[in-house]
Amino acid sequence: QTLAKKGNGNFAYLDNFPEAEKVLLTEFTQTLYAVADNVYMNVNFNPNYVKEYRLIGFDNKVGALNDSVSLIEGGEIGSGHSLIAAFEIDPTDFNRDAVKRDFSPGNIADINIHYKLPNDTVEKQFPGNIPLSYKDFNSIERNLRFSTAVIMFGSLLRSSSVTKEINWNDTILLA
Repeated sequence: QTLAKKGNGNFAYLDNFPEAEKVLLTEFTQTLYAVADNVYMNVNFNPNYVKEYRLIGFDNKVGALNDSVSLIEGGEIGSGHSLIAAFEIDPTDFNRDAVKRDFSPGNIADINIHYKLPNDTVEKQFPGNIPLSYKDFNSIERNLRFSTAVIMFGSLLRSSSVTKEINWNDTILLA
């Protein structure tokens, strides 16, 4: 991992043949061609709708986030890559009953993706917003429901304090 970071490369842990086949054949071209360097995003939640939030995952950055002199580098994105950032939110009272009132006037958050083109020093930005809209969990895209199961699985493995209301069976059924 350290060598890959220093050499602007990629790394993978290969512990069996199917994993090696996946990394070296299926995903090889996706990691070979970088389309953006030093990619990171800022998400600003609307305080009218979100009281508190928690970024799920990225636990390996907790120490760096708490250390004011630490530098957190953005990641490299290859062609064909995708990423899901998941947040747990604690809605405000106004937001909590928005579904009952069928009220969705604005954005729950603004997002700004920062990146540099490969071999360039100029930082570019891609702004966007996340509209306040609710859907029944069973009606959202299948890959997002599966991502939720993966998040639940990781939280249960870590014995996270936020997993009081879920169990292994819930996670398996959802997956």
